[in-house]
Amino acid sequence: MAGPIRERDDATGRVPCARPRGSNMTAHRRPEIRFSDAPRGFCRWCGEPILHEDGPKAGEPNLRRRWHPACVEIYNDSDPREVRRRLRRRDRGRCAECGLDTLALKKSLKGRGMARALRERGFVPRRSLWEVDHIVPLVDGGNHEMTNLQSLCTPCHKRKTASEASARAQRAKPGPDEALTSASPSESFEAADRKRPALERHENIDPLLRRAEALNQQVETWLAQVPHSNPASDEA
Repeated sequence: MAGPIRERDDATGRVPCARPRGSNMTAHRRPEIRFSDAPRGFCRWCGEPILHEDGPKAGEPNLRRRWHPACVEIYNDSDPREVRRRLRRRDRGRCAECGLDTLALKKSLKGRGMARALRERGFVPRRSLWEVDHIVPLVDGGNHEMTNLQSLCTPCHKRKTASEASARAQRAKPGPDEALTSASPSESFEAADRKRPALERHENIDPLLRRAEALNQQVETWLAQVPHSNPASDEA
């Protein structure tokens, strides 16, 4: 469905951008903060009050806090941007498959010809040359924990993703024995019925048509056995 038509600005003669200047393009990837309008002293993530643990105000809401420390960790674990930052600090952009230092490669290729050099190496010119990869894919039961995450350069990540998709398709494809056992009796009968001759398949064909076909076959056999006369010999 097409979006709304934006009118051209009379002053500048240009069509205004649908996204205002300064907006974040990755805002849609952030996890939703359920209690973003909570007052001070209440956690914006869980909505529970943040109490003073000791001191004269023990048990009272701490108006200087807006997040529980545990909720901050939960939010960071669910935020893909924070996960990527943690992985960058841990691996420093080094590919776990081929060992390529993507950060050093990007620095060495700065300048004219950078895009062409990256394409020759199998990269797509972009801001980052490495990607976050799940060692055990999510579809196979993996999770977002740091122990299940690794850094891969773009070409290695593409190859790994294609290999996993191919292996997943092979696992989903039934073998010949499974196909025979999983087929219903009606499907087996139809498969065997397609291999029978046409005349045997139509057992309910009219007897007159059967006789006509048999007579036609006899006539063709008789015509093949009768010698053809030579017109030149008849004229002589």
